[in-house]
Amino acid sequence: MDDLTSLRMYADGFFFMIRIRDPAVCALASSLNNGRPCRVLGKMLHGSYNSCRTVVFSDADGGGQAAAADCPRPGEEKWIIRFPTLPRLAYPVEKLRAEIATMKYLAERTTIPVPRVLAYGFGGDYPTGVPFVAMEYIEGDSLLDRLSGLDDEGRTYLYAQLADMFVQLREQEFPPIGALTLDDEGAWRFARNRPLSIDFSNAQVDGQCPADFMPPDQTFESTSEYCGSLMTLEVLNYLRQRDRAGDEENARNQLVAIHQFRDALSGWIRPEYNGGPFVLTHGDFLPGNIMVEHDSLRIVAVIDWEYSHTAPLQLLVPPTWLTALPMESLLSRKGAVEYAEELRRLTDAVRAAEQKLLSPVAGPRLSEVWERSVQPTRSFGIAHALLRRCNIPMVCWTHMQPPGEPHEPLVARFFDPAHNGAAGRLERLVLRKVEDKARIRAVLANDAAVDEVLDRPASPLPPLSTEDVETLKAFVEGFTGGEAFVKGFTGRFMRGRGWHWLVRGWAWIASLVRTKQLGPRLVRDAAMGAIALVGLSCLILARCWRVRDLELRRRVSRDYPSCAKGRAGRRHPRRQGRTLALYVISARDMS
Repeated sequence: MDDLTSLRMYADGFFFMIRIRDPAVCALASSLNNGRPCRVLGKMLHGSYNSCRTVVFSDADGGGQAAAADCPRPGEEKWIIRFPTLPRLAYPVEKLRAEIATMKYLAERTTIPVPRVLAYGFGGDYPTGVPFVAMEYIEGDSLLDRLSGLDDEGRTYLYAQLADMFVQLREQEFPPIGALTLDDEGAWRFARNRPLSIDFSNAQVDGQCPADFMPPDQTFESTSEYCGSLMTLEVLNYLRQRDRAGDEENARNQLVAIHQFRDALSGWIRPEYNGGPFVLTHGDFLPGNIMVEHDSLRIVAVIDWEYSHTAPLQLLVPPTWLTALPMESLLSRKGAVEYAEELRRLTDAVRAAEQKLLSPVAGPRLSEVWERSVQPTRSFGIAHALLRRCNIPMVCWTHMQPPGEPHEPLVARFFDPAHNGAAGRLERLVLRKVEDKARIRAVLANDAAVDEVLDRPASPLPPLSTEDVETLKAFVEGFTGGEAFVKGFTGRFMRGRGWHWLVRGWAWIASLVRTKQLGPRLVRDAAMGAIALVGLSCLILARCWRVRDLELRRRVSRDYPSCAKGRAGRRHPRRQGRTLALYVISARDMS
């Protein structure tokens, strides 16, 4: 979302919130609670996309609106009524239906603490005239205010509760990737309903029209299909957001990072998880959405399930806020070490929670998935970048480039017409992004121009140009462009380690047979035999992959002889030269 749209959205949202007056809120609450008198308690609470009013009911005389007080009296019932901030949302009713359905589902199927839904409405037949949901009021503090300064005992207690919630979310499996919603009777159901996200809603408000690529009934049957859709929306955001790039260098780096990230996804998606399981996720699992008791760390509620949906198991990831470090710090060496220790403790708590399950679902356990990411690795960065796509460039250049290797040569080669047939079209795209940013800056620098923009109705963005359509189409068609490199690298690794394991395993077996020690050392014999079989299997797999690997080498040598030679002074010039050549091939396929 560009700065002008963001400024308009927040200005419109502010005026929307102050138009919801206390008398209308009290009239709404009384109509929902058998006409009981009530009063609004305290000030309006608001976040980025919702505003809340706390309402207190009393049957005593004088307990109506005129008896306003800062504190509720003993025995008074307290509600919180939440209103979506309509100017800031693209699909407020769809979002609200998904949130209510998810909270009802969790209350029925899990022990995860969620607020009890008391009433809701979507139309304008209520005193406030806008959609709402009324929930029980939760007494407590935000975990965000209590997270810093926790001692070791407090963290252990907190992690045990978080682990129990993550394990229960892992147990909630669904056939496709989508979202819960409500049926006509108000019960939850899982049907053909797309998985909304904050990024998706913001892009629609900005006029980027992501709904053209993800209609309301869109669901996904595989992880690769879902990730391909997310990357399509990321390219669309690059094409349509008017101030996406800061300058020409930034515009180039972002475009190359998106393509690098796209190619890395082919290796990140694990084949055994591609068809499922698909599990329930929160969508915005931040400490500000977790409520704890005033005098302890017991979690009393998890709130804001508005962007919850089902997702691949690989995207049910541990939170990044365990150490209160920003994402860029987690990817540094010092930050990774600090985070790895906290992640290990949380993973141990998840494993302990899994052992308490009476009837766990079939399939991989969450602790097994997390153990592959005991520190912020490449896989960790890719998963969190998918959840917050604004992190894609940072993750790409921090975690996907060889340490100490500059990315400038790769960017220059990507925009070189001799190596990329689409370089001319992409060069024009970069220059257009720089011009768009300059226009936005010029408007923001002039107060009169800003006032003029805010006073007139929002105008839709122009449709995609022919060149933009070609760029988007080529990107989607080249989604699996990095698969060849991943398989080629895996084949080389498996060949080398396979011979090592095979020779070592059979040497041990031959030695044991010769010394007639098979009986007393049966366990060790079985282990060495298994190692030998693993080595043999690796050799067979490597041989199968080598066929495609050789075809790719011939293609590189024929079309890009300079790339195939590699670069002097590197430890593995052939591997790095071939990696670069493969990336150039992927970029050329865009044309």
